[in-house]
Amino acid sequence: MNSHTFVAKLYGAAVILIVVLLAWAGPVFGQLSLISVSPTNGATNVTSPATIVLEFSAPLDTSAKFEVSAGFYLGIEIFPKDSVGSPEEVTLSPDLKTVTAKNFSLTANTKFVLFLSGAKSASGELLDRPYAVTFTSGSSLPTATISGTVNFTAGNASGVALGLFKHLPFGEEGEPEAIAVVTSSSGNYTIDYVQPGTYLLLAFKDSNGDGSMEPGDDAFGGYDANGDHIADKITVPEGAQLTGLNLSLTLPVAVTARQNFPTVQTIAQTQFSDAILSALFGNALLPTGRTPVWIYIFYSTIQDSVFGLTQLGNLYFFIPDVFSDPEGPDLTLPLPDDWIDSDVASDSAEFYGGSAFRQAYPDAESNAALLNAPLGSSFARVGVTAHSDPSHKPKHSGLPSIVKSNEIRFFISAGADTPVWFFAYDSPLAEEFINIVLDARTGSPVQPPGPANATSARANLASANQAATQWASDAQLVLVGTHQSELTPQGNAAMWFFIYHSASLDSEQVVILLGGNVLFQGPIWDPPSKIALPDNWIDSQAAMNTAEANGGSQYRGANQNVSVSGGVSRGFLQPDPQRAVWKLDYVSSSSPPLTIFVDAINGAIVGVEEQTAPDEFPRSYVLQQNYPNPFSASGIFDNPSTTIAFSVPKTSLVTLKIYDVLGNEVATLISEKLPAGKHQRVWEAKGLASGIYLFRLEAGSFVQTKKLLLLR
Repeated sequence: MNSHTFVAKLYGAAVILIVVLLAWAGPVFGQLSLISVSPTNGATNVTSPATIVLEFSAPLDTSAKFEVSAGFYLGIEIFPKDSVGSPEEVTLSPDLKTVTAKNFSLTANTKFVLFLSGAKSASGELLDRPYAVTFTSGSSLPTATISGTVNFTAGNASGVALGLFKHLPFGEEGEPEAIAVVTSSSGNYTIDYVQPGTYLLLAFKDSNGDGSMEPGDDAFGGYDANGDHIADKITVPEGAQLTGLNLSLTLPVAVTARQNFPTVQTIAQTQFSDAILSALFGNALLPTGRTPVWIYIFYSTIQDSVFGLTQLGNLYFFIPDVFSDPEGPDLTLPLPDDWIDSDVASDSAEFYGGSAFRQAYPDAESNAALLNAPLGSSFARVGVTAHSDPSHKPKHSGLPSIVKSNEIRFFISAGADTPVWFFAYDSPLAEEFINIVLDARTGSPVQPPGPANATSARANLASANQAATQWASDAQLVLVGTHQSELTPQGNAAMWFFIYHSASLDSEQVVILLGGNVLFQGPIWDPPSKIALPDNWIDSQAAMNTAEANGGSQYRGANQNVSVSGGVSRGFLQPDPQRAVWKLDYVSSSSPPLTIFVDAINGAIVGVEEQTAPDEFPRSYVLQQNYPNPFSASGIFDNPSTTIAFSVPKTSLVTLKIYDVLGNEVATLISEKLPAGKHQRVWEAKGLASGIYLFRLEAGSFVQTKKLLLLR
């Protein structure tokens, strides 16, 4: 049982509610069982470092993987997570039946709950049910208990896992304080060792037998004493024996957005009488536009509060103080009453490219958002949805703050205050996606769907300027370029970046456009010049015409795997750094690169640099800028890694490290002696957030640091 975090994968939306990945409850079928565990349930004075031993009834399949435990062959967790360390060693007995995890560090005087949710035998049998074991590093365990009956009309109640939560299982605070598992079809349960406090009593069952639990796939329920479909809290005094706390579970039902909306609206207006619907989100939509998990966003003028409502199983949950991204859509604006339902909108999205995307990528998922999208509104591919300040007091007591980092932005080119259905199709395996935006009243597209089209540089200028002036009114364009997408011989590319300088802010910002739509906007490293480009710089098509006629075409014909990147700026032409020029770089796998400089005003050729074969022994230490830059660790720009090249003139002890902007080391690429010559290393930034990073080369007495930009 984890902290029950599931993320509503609304790629492309500015406001995405982070719910929980409820990785709980093992299946009730199969013959594999847990025979013994150490420490035993109820053990006290467990010393640190501790050793945990699990003995199973049959040999284990060690090729099985469980997401709840990061791909380990057991679905196992220990709560509270911040009070237990990782084991130093995990071993398996020769008969594959006994797992021993050695040297866990345990915080003193703390109660722990070990939860085993999944395992698989070598013969393919699944764990018969989940198991919960409570022990403590202190001298005693609390004595209060809670008991009752679980009703699961859709199946056998055996294998249902119940947890007590001080907070809803949304976010980092949502860990269970105590866990119990129903072991018979009667549905009777008892939760032992309960500390005094006020809790939500929630129940989960892995209905599909995959060793984890997600609300869209599996059964969910909670204690609702008054039958109003909102989970009720229970207060447990010290040593109390509370009985008769009965609850029910239901299987998920995929519905359209409007199907449960009347009930949701009634509940919202019971909380705040003036609550109006301002947005809604759904994840893992079927092609029919249905999903079991819809998240409705409401705004109350009286309370000046934006809050969410979501349905899990037969219960509804309030999500307090949902905050929109300041650059995203306004969540205080009401949606029109005549928005089309999700089945109609999804049918349109499938027609305009979604169906073709699903056919091309069998693992594709569709996620959707309905909201008001003023011209230039941005959506984060995964976004912040609630307050992160621990001093903030939510208006709805007892619910946690929810936090998720912003990532890549997608800007909607709709009309002013246009309500839109935003569909994001994503293939995790192929690392491909498309976004389809539809008018929420008619279902017709409001911007071109499908993959990005190659365009010239100036075709993107108006959108880039609009985004830049929102950042700084005195923003001046100093560089335009592309090196994520290959320049065609006609001078077009799918992706362009525009760098601006603000004298008032004394800083620079980049705006990246994909297929004519703003994809990312954020801080950037120092450009080659901070002097504004002249307004009449020639477009990329004219610059490429000159370059192709002055050696570029011949280079393409004579070499293999040729790609071209380029940019226009001052500072590129070293003999004349004030001159605005196009710098066009031709690169091949079979020959040294060729660089052609074109005057950015009159289109004349002003220089050609054809590199010869590299010297075997460089004359000096050199650290080159990484390429490509920016780059994306998620692969959405088709370049999931970046290369850092450097030269050393003699055998040297070399270290090459990556740091975040706070100076924390995040990766070591080299730490060894290298011979004289030119070297390079590839960095794949897995698991890191978007932003600026530093790479630092130390070789002999040479030390140099440069910046790079990671996008996700």
